[in-house]
Amino acid sequence: MVSGSFRAADIERQIVKDLEAGLNDRQLEAVADWYQSPVARKIAAAEIVASDPAMWKEIKARAPALNEKYQGSERARLFDRFDSAARATESAVDTSIAVQLGLATAMAAFSSDSVNYDQLKQRIESQRGAIRGIVEQQVYESYLFTYETINNEEMKQYVAFLESGPGSAFSRVVTDSIQQAITDPIESVGNQMTRFLSPEQSSGQ
Repeated sequence: MVSGSFRAADIERQIVKDLEAGLNDRQLEAVADWYQSPVARKIAAAEIVASDPAMWKEIKARAPALNEKYQGSERARLFDRFDSAARATESAVDTSIAVQLGLATAMAAFSSDSVNYDQLKQRIESQRGAIRGIVEQQVYESYLFTYETINNEEMKQYVAFLESGPGSAFSRVVTDSIQQAITDPIESVGNQMTRFLSPEQSSGQ
């Protein structure tokens, strides 16, 4: 039920649509120029491999060794700039909270507890700090794994692109589009849950 609400093709179409609407011609041209460069292609290839869900077990398995390998290194110090420019942790935390709030709101309909939306939001928002700590560590471990074959100069070029005007606009639009594509179907999922958990209401009994 939930998985059917998230389709990669739909997300891709939404990103393309939002990029066309959110970036001007000069920004789109700059983004295209970057992604046609050898460094960008090498980085994109690494990101595609690491984004395969099947790789998550390997990322977690190698995390302790990678954390030790890069402790105190230039690569580790570069993470904060990368994370800020890519909005990786920020977007993941916002999406997690939005999903939790959407599902909690849907489930509240089946509870005798008269918790309203504002109370639910406050409860979930109060967990932001804890969620951020977990997510940031996951993003860092993914960062170390994903870009292991990318040298520091190439990573600096990537971060410089992400920090540039066109790169910043690109990151903002892409992360916002992905977040929207994930959170928008939550209401639909809630309606499906209502019908599933209360079939007598759906049948008019």
